Amino acid sequence: MQDDVAFKHNESHWFMVLLFFTKFNNLSARRDSEFISSKVASNNRENQRLSHIADIFVNCTTVFDMRNGSRDFALNGIKEPLILVNPELVVTNIDTVQISLPRRKNILGNCYAFILTFPENDYNLRIGIESGGNFKENLIAHRSSVWYYIRQFYFPQYFVWVTKFRSEFQKAIQALGLGILRQYENGNLGDFGLVNFVLIDVLEDRGESGEEFTYNSDILLHCYNRYYSEETQNVLPPWTTISCRNGYYPSCFEDLIILTDKIADLNKYFWTLEAWLKMSNAGPYVDSEVVHFIKSKYLSENSESFDMREVVELTTFEEFVGFWIFQDVLFDSVNKTEPQEIKVLHLLPQIKELMYLTWYYHSVLPIERKSWSFLSCDGVGYHSNMWSPLVTPFQLVVWALVCINILVIVLFLRVPGSDINVKLLVVGILMENSILLNVDSKVKDLWWKHSFRLSSGFFTILFGTILTNYYKTSFTMEMIVPAEKFAMWRTLMDMKNFTFYIPYETVFTHGTIEGLEAENLLDKMFYPKLQLRLLTRGLCNAEEKLIPSLAGYCGMAELLTYSITHRPGSHTEYISPFFKPTRYRNFTQFVKELGTCDKVAYMDFSGNVESAIDHLNDNQNHKVYKKGADGFMSVMHGWESLPVQNNFVFKRLNVMISSGIFKYWDEWFKRVKPEKLFKHYANWKFPEFRHVILEQFNSKIFTAFYAYGICVGIVVITFMVEVVFRVLKLCYGFYSSALPRRCKSYVLHKLCTSDDPAN
Repeated sequence: MQDDVAFKHNESHWFMVLLFFTKFNNLSARRDSEFISSKVASNNRENQRLSHIADIFVNCTTVFDMRNGSRDFALNGIKEPLILVNPELVVTNIDTVQISLPRRKNILGNCYAFILTFPENDYNLRIGIESGGNFKENLIAHRSSVWYYIRQFYFPQYFVWVTKFRSEFQKAIQALGLGILRQYENGNLGDFGLVNFVLIDVLEDRGESGEEFTYNSDILLHCYNRYYSEETQNVLPPWTTISCRNGYYPSCFEDLIILTDKIADLNKYFWTLEAWLKMSNAGPYVDSEVVHFIKSKYLSENSESFDMREVVELTTFEEFVGFWIFQDVLFDSVNKTEPQEIKVLHLLPQIKELMYLTWYYHSVLPIERKSWSFLSCDGVGYHSNMWSPLVTPFQLVVWALVCINILVIVLFLRVPGSDINVKLLVVGILMENSILLNVDSKVKDLWWKHSFRLSSGFFTILFGTILTNYYKTSFTMEMIVPAEKFAMWRTLMDMKNFTFYIPYETVFTHGTIEGLEAENLLDKMFYPKLQLRLLTRGLCNAEEKLIPSLAGYCGMAELLTYSITHRPGSHTEYISPFFKPTRYRNFTQFVKELGTCDKVAYMDFSGNVESAIDHLNDNQNHKVYKKGADGFMSVMHGWESLPVQNNFVFKRLNVMISSGIFKYWDEWFKRVKPEKLFKHYANWKFPEFRHVILEQFNSKIFTAFYAYGICVGIVVITFMVEVVFRVLKLCYGFYSSALPRRCKSYVLHKLCTSDDPAN
């Protein structure tokens, strides 16, 4: 009985355990089912959310990073084209560097969007937000480790980060400050200067209270103002949120574009010019004394007006252009407190030779084309004889044609039975002499008479009147103009074994010269910089090779490039037998070296060479300098800078150039405040040694006298020959007629007086 009771008790115990286990399994299964359905619903929401993000950037070339857990997302709901990348895969046989460069067909609103989900899973970015103070270095490391990011030349660019740690990334990005924009310093975030950071939250399964998070199809774009600082905090906040409502995602992109333009327009507050700066111990980007004085006087809090006339008197042309561009910006309330303390983010270089380096520069604004020329006194002289003025009125080809025409006319004037008088007729007409020639009596054929008269008339009008008068006019003009010295060379290709003196100002800008002088590197950097410029011009394109002169200059530039060799231990470390540097202010030494006229020449921009000719030719030694042909080192000059979205400076410069304001002030400064050259440092204003080479002027007159004397001598000799010939002819006729009569009288006389009766 007791055993039965014990068995029933044990059976009841195991039944309760089995019942509890069954209920526990049912509860676990229900929880697993709820978890799985919740997970599936969450993934479905995320998949739908990802497709909505792609809808927003439908105008962009969109790159989607498949790493960091992104591969769990299904992409079947995305209808727009995407570029799927996975930087973790190593591909060596396919060029994938340019994979993100293709542009959509709709150019209007084109952009580049890089969608990265869960950036906190990236090693560099995770370390950056966890460490707090190293996000700058980690962000640079992240970009360098990913190959699909494009260069900074293409904008606008959007870095879209879909993250669970939005607030942490917002703090880390905002802590970077304006350093994310400074493009011209080493070890900076210059590659992010055109990047627009957009952060998007990832939906969580449950909220902080443990309750289920309600799904909202609206997407919030948290956009960063990369120009946010103390100076611009009243213009735009550091972060702006754009709400993209369900069903209006493409229109949300328009709001994003408007916000991006507003942010990019703030670049106008952070510019400076290279012409404004000077080298200082306080830093390389310190305003010069003149610029600081103008900013303090006219652009401070107490100034009431902006006197542009005084600015013109105090500044150079490029400094004045800067104040014309920024006069409204510098006087703005944003910068009114301490205008000289505004942070410099963008730098506009001085006007210089455009290098067109696609890997460095992007924004280019050409102004004018300049070329180099040269001058020298070597081989300059009177390379002509006394009789050259007689033939200079006509070129050699003209003289050859005249001789051929005269020969043809002589052949046409030949008539049957004619003698040397026909040739004398031709010469007489050319000498404008009146010659009588009776041809009618000698020519019986009527056709020959008309042909002779027509040919002689044509010859008289064309050669006896027109040609001779034109020759006399040209010869008279040649006599009036004094003889001029000229050089045996014309182009650079004719200058064999010459040494060219090139000013530093031709190779470097004034700001660069000041910086290199401060570091004592001016002489060492001259030859490498010159070699780079020669190497650039030595690379001819297909169009330049079709023109012989340009092709010759390209070949000469290439040859001169290899003349610059590295010489360790020398003062400049580089040396060239054909180039030597000089300075405009060292005009005394320069004139002394150039005055030797021994295979030396001065090379500079064509305008500067023309300006130096009058100064150098004004000397006591009667040395004459001649300028060579232009065209060497022909290249466009203008402004070039790193890319800046909505570039304020280039917009203002385009207005200044297209309206004619730039040309007006450029000509005004060249006329009133020209750039200092040799003659300005020598304080030369007008010629001091006025001399005329009279003996060379008289040489042409002597040529005319010689020609006149020779002609008179020929005429006198001809006259004497004719007189002698006439006298001999008369004597011959007289004796030939008188001799028979005398002989007859002599015979009769002998017969009459003969003593012989037989006779």
